Amino acid sequence: MAKNKLGFDASESIEGIIYQFYVALDRCFKLQENESLRIEREGDVSNDNEQIEVKRYSDSLTDSHMNFWNTLNNWLSPEFDSSKYKFLILLTTQDYGKKTLFKNWNNEDVDGRLEILNKILNSALQRFENREQKDTEKENKKSDTLKLMELALSQERAGALKTIIGKIYIADNSLAPADLYNRIKIEYFRFIPKENKSAAMQSALGILISPEITESGFEIQEAFFTKQILEIASIYNSKTIVFPKRHLNLHLEENEITQHLDSSFVKKILDIEHHDVINDAITDYVIANRTIADELGNRLVNKSVYDAYEKELLKQIKPKYNKACRSSTPESIIKLSKDHYDDVMGMPSPNFANYNDTHISYKNGTLHNLADDNANELIWKLKTENE
Repeated sequence: MAKNKLGFDASESIEGIIYQFYVALDRCFKLQENESLRIEREGDVSNDNEQIEVKRYSDSLTDSHMNFWNTLNNWLSPEFDSSKYKFLILLTTQDYGKKTLFKNWNNEDVDGRLEILNKILNSALQRFENREQKDTEKENKKSDTLKLMELALSQERAGALKTIIGKIYIADNSLAPADLYNRIKIEYFRFIPKENKSAAMQSALGILISPEITESGFEIQEAFFTKQILEIASIYNSKTIVFPKRHLNLHLEENEITQHLDSSFVKKILDIEHHDVINDAITDYVIANRTIADELGNRLVNKSVYDAYEKELLKQIKPKYNKACRSSTPESIIKLSKDHYDDVMGMPSPNFANYNDTHISYKNGTLHNLADDNANELIWKLKTENE
Protein backbone atom coordinates (compact mmCIF):
# COMPACT_ATOMS: atom_id res chain seq x y z
CA MET A 1 0.00 0.00 0.00
CA ALA A 2 1.34 3.41 -0.92
CA LYS A 3 1.97 5.77 1.95
CA ASN A 4 -0.28 8.81 2.18
CA LYS A 5 1.58 12.09 1.83
CA LEU A 6 1.52 14.46 4.78
CA GLY A 7 -0.51 17.64 4.41
CA PHE A 8 2.66 19.73 4.27
CA ASP A 9 4.52 17.45 1.85
CA ALA A 10 6.50 19.64 -0.57
CA SER A 11 8.11 16.93 -2.70
CA GLU A 12 6.26 17.94 -5.88
CA SER A 13 7.42 21.54 -5.53
CA ILE A 14 11.00 20.47 -4.80
CA GLU A 15 11.04 18.13 -7.79
CA GLY A 16 9.92 21.04 -9.95
CA ILE A 17 12.77 23.20 -8.66
CA ILE A 18 15.28 20.43 -9.28
CA TYR A 19 14.00 20.09 -12.85
CA GLN A 20 14.39 23.84 -13.29
CA PHE A 21 18.05 23.58 -12.25
CA TYR A 22 18.62 20.72 -14.72
CA VAL A 23 17.24 22.91 -17.51
CA ALA A 24 19.37 25.83 -16.33
CA LEU A 25 22.51 23.68 -16.35
CA ASP A 26 21.72 22.45 -19.86
CA ARG A 27 21.34 26.05 -21.05
CA CYS A 28 24.58 27.09 -19.32
CA PHE A 29 26.49 24.73 -21.60
CA LYS A 30 24.94 26.54 -24.59
CA LEU A 31 25.91 30.07 -23.47
CA GLN A 32 27.86 32.09 -26.01
CA GLU A 33 30.82 34.31 -25.12
CA ASN A 34 29.83 37.22 -22.83
CA GLU A 35 26.32 35.85 -22.35
CA SER A 36 24.76 35.12 -18.97
CA LEU A 37 21.97 32.97 -17.59
CA ARG A 38 19.57 33.89 -14.80
CA ILE A 39 17.44 31.68 -12.57
CA GLU A 40 14.20 33.02 -11.07
CA ARG A 41 14.88 36.59 -12.13
CA GLU A 42 12.36 37.27 -14.94
CA GLY A 43 10.93 33.75 -14.82
CA ASP A 44 12.20 30.22 -14.35
CA VAL A 45 15.30 30.35 -16.59
CA SER A 46 16.48 33.23 -18.78
CA ASN A 47 19.46 33.97 -20.99
CA ASP A 48 20.17 36.89 -23.28
CA ASN A 49 17.80 35.60 -25.99
CA GLU A 50 15.29 33.30 -24.28
CA GLN A 51 12.94 33.34 -21.33
CA ILE A 52 12.02 29.76 -20.46
CA GLU A 53 9.17 28.59 -18.28
CA VAL A 54 9.90 25.06 -17.06
CA LYS A 55 6.83 22.91 -16.40
CA ARG A 56 6.66 19.33 -15.21
CA TYR A 57 3.28 17.64 -15.73
CA SER A 58 2.23 14.04 -16.24
CA ASP A 59 -1.01 14.79 -18.12
CA SER A 60 -1.41 16.05 -21.70
CA LEU A 61 -1.36 19.65 -22.89
CA THR A 62 -4.95 20.36 -23.91
CA ASP A 63 -6.67 23.53 -25.13
CA SER A 64 -7.83 24.42 -21.64
CA HIS A 65 -4.81 23.33 -19.63
CA MET A 66 -3.79 25.87 -16.97
CA ASN A 67 -0.14 25.38 -17.88
CA PHE A 68 -0.38 27.31 -21.16
CA TRP A 69 -2.87 29.98 -20.09
CA ASN A 70 -1.19 30.78 -16.80
CA THR A 71 2.20 31.06 -18.53
CA LEU A 72 0.75 33.25 -21.28
CA ASN A 73 -0.73 35.65 -18.73
CA ASN A 74 2.59 35.82 -16.89
CA TRP A 75 4.23 36.93 -20.12
CA LEU A 76 1.44 39.47 -20.69
CA SER A 77 1.86 40.98 -17.24
CA PRO A 78 2.84 44.69 -17.28
CA GLU A 79 5.77 43.82 -14.99
CA PHE A 80 7.29 41.50 -17.61
CA ASP A 81 9.55 43.13 -20.22
CA SER A 82 9.21 40.90 -23.29
CA SER A 83 11.40 43.21 -25.39
CA LYS A 84 14.49 41.63 -23.81
CA TYR A 85 13.88 38.31 -25.50
CA LYS A 86 13.76 36.88 -28.99
CA PHE A 87 12.00 33.72 -27.80
CA LEU A 88 9.53 32.93 -25.02
CA ILE A 89 9.65 29.17 -24.47
CA LEU A 90 7.14 27.02 -22.65
CA LEU A 91 9.23 23.95 -21.92
CA THR A 92 6.93 21.20 -20.69
CA THR A 93 7.12 17.46 -20.18
CA GLN A 94 3.59 17.23 -21.57
CA ASP A 95 2.77 15.85 -24.98
CA TYR A 96 -0.09 17.34 -26.97
CA GLY A 97 -3.60 16.14 -26.31
CA LYS A 98 -5.22 14.31 -29.22
CA LYS A 99 -7.64 17.13 -30.10
CA THR A 100 -5.73 20.22 -29.03
CA LEU A 101 -5.34 23.11 -31.43
CA PHE A 102 -1.90 23.79 -29.93
CA LYS A 103 -0.45 21.00 -32.09
CA ASN A 104 0.02 23.46 -34.95
CA TRP A 105 1.15 26.38 -32.80
CA ASN A 106 4.85 26.41 -33.68
CA ASN A 107 4.11 26.34 -37.43
CA GLU A 108 1.67 29.28 -37.41
CA ASP A 109 2.38 33.00 -37.87
CA VAL A 110 1.00 35.69 -35.55
CA ASP A 111 -2.43 35.75 -37.19
CA GLY A 112 -2.67 31.96 -37.14
CA ARG A 113 -1.80 31.85 -33.46
CA LEU A 114 -4.36 34.51 -32.61
CA GLU A 115 -6.94 32.46 -34.48
CA ILE A 116 -6.03 29.40 -32.38
CA LEU A 117 -6.46 31.32 -29.14
CA ASN A 118 -9.77 32.85 -30.18
CA LYS A 119 -11.13 29.47 -31.30
CA ILE A 120 -10.20 27.95 -27.93
CA LEU A 121 -11.80 30.87 -26.05
CA ASN A 122 -14.98 30.76 -28.11
CA SER A 123 -15.33 26.99 -27.58
CA ALA A 124 -14.84 27.41 -23.84
CA LEU A 125 -17.43 30.20 -23.70
CA GLN A 126 -19.89 28.10 -25.71
CA ARG A 127 -19.49 25.20 -23.25
CA PHE A 128 -20.06 27.56 -20.35
CA GLU A 129 -23.20 29.04 -21.95
CA ASN A 130 -24.53 25.54 -22.69
CA ARG A 131 -24.13 24.61 -19.03
CA GLU A 132 -25.98 27.75 -17.96
CA GLN A 133 -28.87 27.03 -20.35
CA LYS A 134 -29.03 23.39 -19.28
CA ASP A 135 -29.12 24.13 -15.57
CA THR A 136 -30.82 27.48 -15.06
CA GLU A 137 -31.40 26.93 -11.34
CA LYS A 138 -27.75 26.41 -10.52
CA GLU A 139 -25.26 29.26 -10.44
CA ASN A 140 -22.50 28.29 -12.87
CA LYS A 141 -19.18 29.94 -12.18
CA LYS A 142 -16.52 30.36 -14.80
CA SER A 143 -13.52 28.09 -14.38
CA ASP A 144 -10.13 29.54 -13.50
CA THR A 145 -8.89 28.59 -16.95
CA LEU A 146 -11.74 30.39 -18.70
CA LYS A 147 -11.00 33.50 -16.63
CA LEU A 148 -7.35 33.31 -17.73
CA MET A 149 -8.42 32.93 -21.38
CA GLU A 150 -10.61 36.01 -21.19
CA LEU A 151 -7.86 37.99 -19.46
CA ALA A 152 -5.25 37.05 -22.07
CA LEU A 153 -7.60 37.95 -24.95
CA SER A 154 -9.04 41.05 -23.32
CA GLN A 155 -8.94 44.42 -25.05
CA GLU A 156 -6.53 45.75 -22.42
CA ARG A 157 -3.96 43.09 -23.30
CA ALA A 158 -4.48 43.04 -27.07
CA GLY A 159 -1.38 45.15 -27.80
CA ALA A 160 0.88 43.13 -25.51
CA LEU A 161 -0.49 39.87 -26.92
CA LYS A 162 0.28 40.87 -30.51
CA THR A 163 3.81 41.86 -29.42
CA ILE A 164 4.70 38.56 -27.78
CA ILE A 165 2.65 35.96 -29.59
CA GLY A 166 5.16 35.54 -32.41
CA LYS A 167 7.94 34.86 -29.89
CA ILE A 168 6.20 31.99 -28.11
CA TYR A 169 7.47 28.46 -28.76
CA ILE A 170 6.00 25.36 -27.13
CA ALA A 171 8.71 22.79 -26.38
CA ASP A 172 6.31 19.92 -25.78
CA ASN A 173 7.23 16.40 -24.69
CA SER A 174 10.53 17.63 -23.21
CA LEU A 175 12.72 15.13 -21.39
CA ALA A 176 11.59 14.16 -17.91
CA PRO A 177 13.97 15.22 -15.10
CA ALA A 178 15.82 11.90 -14.78
CA ASP A 179 16.19 11.60 -18.56
CA LEU A 180 17.46 15.19 -18.88
CA TYR A 181 19.95 14.57 -16.06
CA ASN A 182 21.34 11.52 -17.87
CA ARG A 183 21.40 13.27 -21.24
CA ILE A 184 23.44 16.17 -19.84
CA LYS A 185 25.82 13.74 -18.14
CA ILE A 186 26.35 11.76 -21.34
CA GLU A 187 26.48 14.71 -23.76
CA TYR A 188 28.72 17.10 -21.84
CA PHE A 189 30.87 14.67 -19.88
CA ARG A 190 31.60 12.08 -22.54
CA PHE A 191 35.34 12.68 -22.04
CA ILE A 192 35.13 11.86 -18.31
CA PRO A 193 35.86 8.24 -17.24
CA LYS A 194 32.67 6.33 -16.56
CA GLU A 195 33.33 5.98 -12.84
CA ASN A 196 33.65 9.78 -12.48
CA LYS A 197 30.73 10.95 -14.64
CA SER A 198 28.21 11.13 -11.79
CA ALA A 199 30.64 13.05 -9.57
CA ALA A 200 31.38 15.48 -12.43
CA MET A 201 27.66 15.98 -13.04
CA GLN A 202 27.05 16.68 -9.37
CA SER A 203 29.93 19.15 -9.38
CA ALA A 204 28.45 20.96 -12.36
CA LEU A 205 25.12 21.28 -10.57
CA GLY A 206 27.06 22.57 -7.59
CA ILE A 207 28.18 25.54 -9.68
CA LEU A 208 24.58 26.79 -9.81
CA ILE A 209 24.31 26.89 -6.01
CA SER A 210 27.84 28.07 -5.23
CA PRO A 211 28.19 31.24 -3.12
CA GLU A 212 29.41 33.23 -6.14
CA ILE A 213 26.11 32.49 -7.90
CA THR A 214 23.65 32.70 -5.01
CA GLU A 215 25.13 36.00 -3.85
CA SER A 216 24.80 37.47 -7.35
CA GLY A 217 21.08 36.72 -7.47
CA PHE A 218 21.47 33.45 -9.38
CA GLU A 219 23.13 34.98 -12.43
CA ILE A 220 25.78 32.84 -14.13
CA GLN A 221 28.26 34.48 -16.48
CA GLU A 222 29.53 32.37 -19.38
CA ALA A 223 33.18 33.04 -18.46
CA PHE A 224 32.65 31.95 -14.85
CA PHE A 225 30.75 28.81 -15.87
CA THR A 226 33.37 27.83 -18.46
CA LYS A 227 36.18 28.28 -15.94
CA GLN A 228 34.39 26.08 -13.41
CA ILE A 229 33.67 23.37 -16.00
CA LEU A 230 37.32 23.32 -17.08
CA GLU A 231 38.31 22.86 -13.45
CA ILE A 232 35.83 20.01 -13.08
CA ALA A 233 37.22 18.43 -16.23
CA SER A 234 40.78 18.64 -14.91
CA ILE A 235 39.71 17.05 -11.63
CA TYR A 236 37.60 14.20 -12.98
CA ASN A 237 39.30 13.45 -16.30
CA SER A 238 41.22 10.57 -14.76
CA LYS A 239 40.43 7.58 -12.64
CA THR A 240 41.83 9.35 -9.63
CA ILE A 241 41.01 12.90 -8.59
CA VAL A 242 43.35 15.65 -7.44
CA PHE A 243 42.44 16.72 -3.91
CA PRO A 244 41.51 20.46 -3.68
CA LYS A 245 44.47 22.50 -2.41
CA ARG A 246 42.94 25.97 -2.24
CA HIS A 247 43.20 26.28 1.56
CA LEU A 248 46.34 24.26 2.27
CA ASN A 249 48.65 27.28 2.67
CA LEU A 250 46.22 29.03 4.99
CA HIS A 251 47.65 31.48 7.53
CA LEU A 252 45.40 32.49 10.43
CA GLU A 253 45.61 35.82 12.21
CA GLU A 254 45.93 35.89 15.98
CA ASN A 255 42.25 36.79 16.47
CA GLU A 256 41.24 33.81 14.32
CA ILE A 257 43.34 31.51 16.50
CA THR A 258 41.90 33.00 19.70
CA GLN A 259 38.29 32.36 18.78
CA HIS A 260 38.90 28.58 18.80
CA LEU A 261 40.76 28.33 22.12
CA ASP A 262 37.65 27.28 24.05
CA SER A 263 36.84 24.44 21.63
CA SER A 264 36.77 20.88 22.91
CA PHE A 265 39.48 19.72 20.53
CA VAL A 266 41.85 22.41 21.88
CA LYS A 267 41.09 21.54 25.49
CA LYS A 268 41.97 17.92 24.78
CA ILE A 269 45.40 19.04 23.54
CA LEU A 270 45.81 21.22 26.63
CA ASP A 271 45.04 18.14 28.73
CA ILE A 272 48.40 16.72 27.58
CA GLU A 273 50.15 20.10 27.96
CA HIS A 274 51.13 20.14 24.28
CA HIS A 275 50.93 23.93 24.01
CA ASP A 276 53.29 24.34 21.06
CA VAL A 277 50.98 22.47 18.64
CA ILE A 278 47.83 24.49 19.36
CA ASN A 279 48.24 26.92 16.45
CA ASP A 280 48.88 24.11 13.98
CA ALA A 281 45.89 22.17 15.27
CA ILE A 282 43.54 25.14 14.90
CA THR A 283 44.89 25.88 11.42
CA ASP A 284 44.32 22.28 10.29
CA TYR A 285 40.83 22.37 11.80
CA VAL A 286 39.97 25.49 9.79
CA ILE A 287 41.58 24.07 6.62
CA ALA A 288 39.42 20.93 6.83
CA ASN A 289 36.19 22.84 7.43
CA ARG A 290 36.81 25.40 4.70
CA THR A 291 37.76 22.67 2.24
CA ILE A 292 34.50 20.89 2.96
CA ALA A 293 32.44 24.08 2.70
CA ASP A 294 34.11 25.68 -0.32
CA GLU A 295 35.44 22.78 -2.35
CA LEU A 296 34.09 19.34 -1.53
CA GLY A 297 30.69 20.69 -0.52
CA ASN A 298 30.24 22.47 -3.86
CA ARG A 299 30.93 19.17 -5.58
CA LEU A 300 28.13 17.57 -3.57
CA VAL A 301 30.29 14.79 -2.11
CA ASN A 302 27.95 12.26 -0.57
CA LYS A 303 27.83 12.25 3.24
CA SER A 304 28.62 8.54 3.23
CA VAL A 305 32.07 9.40 1.80
CA TYR A 306 32.80 11.65 4.79
CA ASP A 307 31.48 9.04 7.19
CA ALA A 308 33.67 6.31 5.65
CA TYR A 309 36.75 8.54 5.85
CA GLU A 310 36.14 9.41 9.50
CA LYS A 311 35.53 5.76 10.43
CA GLU A 312 38.78 4.78 8.74
CA LEU A 313 40.69 7.40 10.72
CA LEU A 314 39.20 6.25 14.02
CA LYS A 315 39.92 2.65 13.09
CA GLN A 316 43.59 3.46 12.44
CA ILE A 317 44.26 5.41 15.62
CA LYS A 318 42.40 3.18 18.09
CA PRO A 319 45.09 0.41 18.17
CA LYS A 320 47.81 3.09 18.37
CA TYR A 321 46.09 4.55 21.41
CA ASN A 322 45.67 1.14 23.07
CA LYS A 323 49.34 0.28 22.46
CA ALA A 324 50.53 3.59 23.91
CA CYS A 325 48.34 3.12 26.99
CA ARG A 326 50.07 -0.21 27.76
CA SER A 327 53.38 1.60 28.16
CA SER A 328 51.97 4.47 30.14
CA THR A 329 52.71 5.12 33.81
CA PRO A 330 51.57 8.02 36.02
CA GLU A 331 55.05 9.52 35.67
CA SER A 332 55.25 9.20 31.87
CA ILE A 333 51.65 9.75 30.87
CA ILE A 334 52.05 13.36 29.64
CA LYS A 335 55.24 12.63 27.68
CA LEU A 336 53.81 9.48 26.07
CA SER A 337 50.53 11.26 25.32
CA LYS A 338 52.46 13.93 23.44
CA ASP A 339 54.35 11.21 21.56
CA HIS A 340 51.07 9.49 20.67
CA TYR A 341 49.57 12.77 19.46
CA ASP A 342 52.63 13.50 17.29
CA ASP A 343 52.60 9.98 15.85
CA VAL A 344 48.94 10.29 14.86
CA MET A 345 49.39 13.75 13.35
CA GLY A 346 52.35 12.50 11.34
CA MET A 347 50.75 9.36 9.92
CA PRO A 348 49.68 9.49 6.25
CA SER A 349 46.08 10.11 5.31
CA PRO A 350 43.87 7.20 4.28
CA ASN A 351 42.13 7.47 0.90
CA PHE A 352 39.27 9.93 0.64
CA ALA A 353 36.90 8.52 -1.99
CA ASN A 354 38.89 8.38 -5.25
CA TYR A 355 41.06 11.42 -4.52
CA ASN A 356 44.66 10.48 -5.11
CA ASP A 357 46.52 12.71 -2.67
CA THR A 358 44.42 13.60 0.36
CA HIS A 359 46.57 16.12 2.20
CA ILE A 360 47.75 15.47 5.76
CA SER A 361 46.41 18.85 6.92
CA TYR A 362 42.91 17.80 5.86
CA LYS A 363 43.36 14.50 7.68
CA ASN A 364 44.51 16.21 10.86
CA GLY A 365 41.75 18.80 10.64
CA THR A 366 39.22 15.98 10.31
CA LEU A 367 40.65 14.39 13.47
CA HIS A 368 40.22 17.66 15.33
CA ASN A 369 36.64 17.82 14.07
CA LEU A 370 36.10 14.35 15.50
CA ALA A 371 37.74 15.34 18.79
CA ASP A 372 35.51 18.41 18.96
CA ASP A 373 32.48 16.11 19.17
CA ASN A 374 32.70 14.35 22.53
CA ALA A 375 30.36 11.63 21.27
CA ASN A 376 33.32 10.18 19.33
CA GLU A 377 35.31 9.65 22.56
CA LEU A 378 38.48 10.74 20.78
CA ILE A 379 41.04 11.93 23.38
CA TRP A 380 44.82 12.31 23.38
CA LYS A 381 45.58 11.78 27.05
CA LEU A 382 46.55 8.17 27.62
CA LYS A 383 45.30 5.93 30.38
CA THR A 384 47.37 3.67 32.57
CA GLU A 385 46.66 -0.03 32.82
CA ASN A 386 45.19 0.51 36.30
CA GLU A 387 42.56 2.97 35.07
